[in-house]
Amino acid sequence: MNAKTVVFLSLFLFLLAGCRKEKDGKSYSLDNGLSLDGTSLLDFRDDQVYKVIKIGDQEWMAEDLRYVTPNSQTRNNIQLYSWEELMQESLSSNTVPSHVQGICPKKWHIPSDAEWDLLVDYLNRLVAELIDSDRPWEISYVVAEGLKSETGWPPYHDYAQWVDANGTNTFGFNAFPSSSSHISYWSSTEHNSSYALPFELLHVNEIHQHAEYKQNQNACRCLKN
Repeated sequence: MNAKTVVFLSLFLFLLAGCRKEKDGKSYSLDNGLSLDGTSLLDFRDDQVYKVIKIGDQEWMAEDLRYVTPNSQTRNNIQLYSWEELMQESLSSNTVPSHVQGICPKKWHIPSDAEWDLLVDYLNRLVAELIDSDRPWEISYVVAEGLKSETGWPPYHDYAQWVDANGTNTFGFNAFPSSSSHISYWSSTEHNSSYALPFELLHVNEIHQHAEYKQNQNACRCLKN
């Protein structure tokens, strides 16, 4: 993506002042702080505070869930969970909304695969219009780059040169990698009894949605009910 595109998208999705903090769905004023849609979430279980971003009609955590469970693991400062740990005995769902709270705070839920699709579809349409492109690969590249954080992604070697893998965080989603090459977020949707469907961002600015073993450890982003 060229510098002109970055500037244009950044201007379109500018920061708004004035924050609120939500505790179990309630809001009150904050003296300071800033997030893209002007809200933060307080998880009363452990007093962790998360930035919140509105993308289209969806309100997402703009940070990975940090709630510690008995079997969660930490990698690259990101809390990771198996699908079973994430779901907390809830059944698979691919509805909009998923109605699966899982390990999310009250009034928030684990996004279904269909809800991840809605996020991508919205951003694809937005980017296609903003960069005036009908090339799917180019649109997807810009979307993936815009979802990734501006720091934390190690460079990768491609055709005898090192390539900067950091994103632009254009949309405020701020996805950091849990490994040298990707970050995966679980959905509430299973593929079969052994596999579920995560949403994956790669260092090469690609988006993958494919079946993955439920015992694998992936990150969590919660979506507001």
